[in-house]
Amino acid sequence: MSGRTPSPLAALLRVGVYAVGLFLLANIALLWVPAEDAGQLFKEDGRLELVQVALLILMLALMVDAARRVPATRPLSVLLAGVAVAALVREHNNWFKDEIGRGVWQAVVGVVLVVTAIIAKRLGGDLRGSIVDLIARPAFGYLAGGVVIFAYGQVLDELPIWQLLLGPEVPYAAQRMAEECVETASYWLLAAGLFEWWLTTPRPSTAEAA
Repeated sequence: MSGRTPSPLAALLRVGVYAVGLFLLANIALLWVPAEDAGQLFKEDGRLELVQVALLILMLALMVDAARRVPATRPLSVLLAGVAVAALVREHNNWFKDEIGRGVWQAVVGVVLVVTAIIAKRLGGDLRGSIVDLIARPAFGYLAGGVVIFAYGQVLDELPIWQLLLGPEVPYAAQRMAEECVETASYWLLAAGLFEWWLTTPRPSTAEAA
């Protein structure tokens, strides 16, 4: 599957844009916009979680558009859109626990992933070829980096780490700080990876679309 391969200069420029964008995002979210307390930044439904939700919505929109415009990669786009929806559900896990019950958000995530897998299978297309093509693209590096950093960030929420630093009484916002910052960076990388894939995946010509 051929596509629009960016020139080295264009690729480097986009790397710079992503790096500067993340730097500006961090400064705006954490420093430049005043906050009354640490909880406003790092607790559930805090500023960083709102940024994460916005990034997930952007990823979902990119994959919906890719599924609409590029039939050849539609099954993979649908699967990735389903993952974005599942991540959105996870970001609202406390709402599900408080308003409906424990274990509900996990069940919703499972349903979303199963349904999107069924839809992707029924769409046909070359799912395996799309995955191989994605892995061969620079976009995969951003996506892999985002997944690895996200996994690493989960360790930083463990209470024993913060008790070593702050003693037995750890403010909840302090415990959440590192994890939320790392998760935001990982979502940024994932959004950059999906944008790269969306940007470089070949669109069908007018004749092919007809």
